[in-house]
Amino acid sequence: MFRIGDSFGPASPPDRRGDRGEWVMRQAVGLLHGNEEEYRQVLDVIRQDLDAALAATERWLGDTEQDPMGRWSLIHVLSDVGHPGAVRLLHAQAARRLPTRRKEPGVCEQAADVEELVNVMAIEALGALARAGAGEAADALFDVLENQDRRSLRGPALAELLAINPQYRERASALLGDEDRDLLDLRVTREDDVRLTPEERDPGRPPPRKVVDKPRPGSRGPHNRPPTAGAD
Repeated sequence: MFRIGDSFGPASPPDRRGDRGEWVMRQAVGLLHGNEEEYRQVLDVIRQDLDAALAATERWLGDTEQDPMGRWSLIHVLSDVGHPGAVRLLHAQAARRLPTRRKEPGVCEQAADVEELVNVMAIEALGALARAGAGEAADALFDVLENQDRRSLRGPALAELLAINPQYRERASALLGDEDRDLLDLRVTREDDVRLTPEERDPGRPPPRKVVDKPRPGSRGPHNRPPTAGAD
């Protein structure tokens, strides 16, 4: 069984000798936080034999005993591959129904919450493909928006659609119930949206005060030094 720990450690040898798709996906997951150049090379190999990689990935994703962070890693790899051929598999993961959260006093995070991360990664992967021009990926996101029963997953799907094309707003609005209207004001915030350069400063804030270097009592600053020999 294919298992990856939370630490995303090195990939283990393939279970099936000669299964190229399984082997290459293991290598990609093992390099997610490894050598970037080697990772890009493995992604190129996956693109050359996408069908085999997708078949292996689909088997692992269908294993309900599989570590959810392992499945998250597999979808992360497919997102980086960036091939429209992965839309069907990503759509299935983004649209899948998750167990209902149990109301348990004193329990914040449940297994269903960790599973939700897998769906969110698939939604983000579909958004990346749609921005690259894969129209079927946008259609998949509209399906998630219409049929996913979790509001916490409809929100990311809608945010991706509005980031892809603001003109999708009207079509998306027609799929939302009254309880979800506020989701239309959400958008995807990316790294470039919040990055500040050193010269930027909030114009509403007053300029920083100039700090005057004052000697502290008992300090040995220039004004508190003992007189040197021969001084007046």
